[in-house]
Order: sequence, then C-alpha cells, then structure tokens
Amino acid sequence: MRGYVQWNHRPYLPPDKQDKVNSPYICRLIPHRNGAEAALAGSADGVKLFWRKLWDEQGKWESIKAESPYTVLDGLEENSEYIIYAEDKNGNRSCERKLLTGDILWTAVNYLHPKDGQYEFSGQFLCSPSIVRLKSGGLLISCDLYAQMAPQNLTLIFRSDDDGNSWSYVTELMPCFWGKLFVHKDALYMLAMSTEYGDLLIGKSTDEGKTWSEPKVLLRGAGCTGRGWHRAPCTILHTGGRMYTSLEYGAWGKGGFASAVLSVSEDADLMNPESWTVSELWNDSEIDAIEGNLVCSPDGEILNILRYKSNEAIVLKASADGERLTYYKTVKLPAAHTKFEIQQKNDGTYVAVGNNPPMRNVLSVYTSSDLESWQLHSDVIDGRKYDSQSTGFQYPSFIIEGDKLLIVSRTAFHGADSFHNNNYITFHKAEINTSEL
Repeated sequence: MRGYVQWNHRPYLPPDKQDKVNSPYICRLIPHRNGAEAALAGSADGVKLFWRKLWDEQGKWESIKAESPYTVLDGLEENSEYIIYAEDKNGNRSCERKLLTGDILWTAVNYLHPKDGQYEFSGQFLCSPSIVRLKSGGLLISCDLYAQMAPQNLTLIFRSDDDGNSWSYVTELMPCFWGKLFVHKDALYMLAMSTEYGDLLIGKSTDEGKTWSEPKVLLRGAGCTGRGWHRAPCTILHTGGRMYTSLEYGAWGKGGFASAVLSVSEDADLMNPESWTVSELWNDSEIDAIEGNLVCSPDGEILNILRYKSNEAIVLKASADGERLTYYKTVKLPAAHTKFEIQQKNDGTYVAVGNNPPMRNVLSVYTSSDLESWQLHSDVIDGRKYDSQSTGFQYPSFIIEGDKLLIVSRTAFHGADSFHNNNYITFHKAEINTSEL
C-alpha cells in the first residue's frame, strides 16, 4: 500500500481486502424480472461471470463471458435470489454479490441486496442521493452506504449521458457521507461529511467527477459516538453574491440538534476553509428540526425551512452575511415529517418534493407562491398498494429544468430490509406546468 491524497478510488478497498486489488470488480448490479445486468469497473477482456441460486450451495454454477460496458444475464427465475461473482483468466475472483430478481417500475441507478457484503466496511444500505446537471449536459448521481452504528464513509457516483435513461459507474469517494454535488464556476464540488457527525469536507473535480482533489476540512467533527456536525444532501441557495446551505450540530438521542447556516461568497475560493462562515447556533430544547432548505422568500429574506414533524416545518431566518439565525415561524407543510427539498422555479413558484404523510411510500410534488400555503400538485410515485413497512421512496434530491423535474430517490422496494433500510437508488421525471396554477 502507498499513501494517497486524492479522494476518489476505482474501487476503494479497505486494508484487509488488498488481495482483491487485481481482481474484477462488479461496480453495478441491477436485477430484472428474469435476469440481471452486471457492470465491471475496468476491462471485461478474459472475464467470466458465474451465478447460482443463493441458497442452493450444491447447485450448478452457470457462466457467461463478460461484455463491456455491462453484461446481461438471462434465464433467471423471477423472484429468486442469486449469488454472482466475476473471475478473470488468471483466476482472480471478485467479491460475491447477491440479488433478488424482479421488476421495478422506475429507472434503477443502483441496487444493493440487504445481505450483500461488498460494502460492509461502510454500510449495508444505499442512502443520501444527490443529483447535478453537468456543464457538458450529463447527469451525475451520488449515494452513500450506511447502517446503524457502521462506519458510514463511502460514496458511489454514477453518470448518465442520455438524460437519465441509463446509468454507468464513475468512481467512489472515501471518506464521504451525506454528500451534496453541485457545480460552481465550471467546476464540480462535493460538500459532505467524513462520517456521521464527523468532519465537514469539500472536494473539487475539474473532469466532471472522474478524479477529485484532496478534500479540505471545513469543520472538525466528533464521529458517530458523540455530538457533531450533521447535514444531508440539502439545497444550496445562490443569492446576493453568496451561497447558503443548511447545517446542524448534535446527535440523535444525545440532546437533539441545534441549527446553523453554512455560507460562502460566490467569488471566494471554495477550497479554502477560511472562506466559509458558520452562523451562530440556534437551539430550542422543545424542537428537533433538521435537514433544512435555504430559500429566498417573496420579499427577499433568506429562510431555512426545516424538517420537523407531520404537517409542520420550522422556518428560521438567516442574516445576509450568514452569521445570525433566528426563529421566524412554523408553517403547514405535509411533507415535513421526513426529508424534503424545496427549490424555486424561474416564474417564482416554490416547488417541494417529499413524502405524503403518514408514511414514506408516496413521493409527491407540492407547490406554493408564498412558502406558507402549500398545495399537492401531483404524486411522482404512489406506492399505497404496497406494504408501507417494506416500501419507501424517500430523501429526494431534484433539479428543475423548465417544467420538468429530475428526481432521485432512496427507494425501498421488492426485497428491501425495511421501508427505511432501502435497496435501490431510482431516477424519476415529473412534469410541473406552474403557469396553470
């Protein structure tokens, strides 16, 4: 092993897996009704894929020559679990992957079986999706790997060059958790935590996410065992020559969270920690509000609208210099019981994407003209016919392009561990013609 300063890896291998450094790597695995799609990082030359029923240890291994960029496995039984691995001509084997066959109704960006151990050094479930449109026209989506009390420090990045119809593996960031992708002045950035309640990091890419700079530490954290900094892939507001985003300090079960705003001048060097400002903390012992959305009100005030409880969001007011944060009001918002995201269209309409209460099996679009009165516009995904305890479409991140929404979801469906512990990252499109509102 050699020391390194770059953030990205293809793939990241923990120290006890260095024997796999020359082995094939299955970087993306997507189940279908009677088959699967497997992609390799690197060349497929001389590589074969092997598979059998997961629970049939004496069963015959089927095989097929791997293709680039991905290989389609046909003839699998529907609603059946399989184990799959790749092996090159020298006998080097990949980690064993698992899948459950079956159709989903949406575009799958990534999939992870609940018992697949490829990323167990970070987590067991997919989380924290973020989406960005690149200057070249491509789309990038990131997601991380989490599990309760796990290290939670790996992020995967995928790209689409056909407007989200198909996706391919790009790279992995380590350490990176709760990351938000954004483009600023022709460069791509990732604002993220090193782990839950860990250090707040920022990294930069000048080749659309293929390679990344050494991340800079903006704020030191405590790690998962103590109170520390907390965020999600929350929106970044550009207004008045400054950028603003939400931040919290605290921990679940350890006194809750205090709210803050992180900001920086649009003309500053974003990779210089001294360029950034963190507001004074706002705290109320009776209120646990997290995962805020920075927006400009109709009269130009900078507001942070935070997830609070069913049908109620907390609204805080931030000063223009990003140094002060004060309580403003509570507003009715159906999606406020889970993470939601708010952005503003060019016509001034505010658009929120989040879960229709009380569960997470319906993902909906809401609109408002004043950030106070919200109306249901449409359901992006209606999963009411599925078991709400094992189905979820949650933690949305989206971009607005005219009357079109491009949405990425942390999705639990068909074999997920629970509605919360998901197995898919999915991509969705929605139309929102607010001229009729």
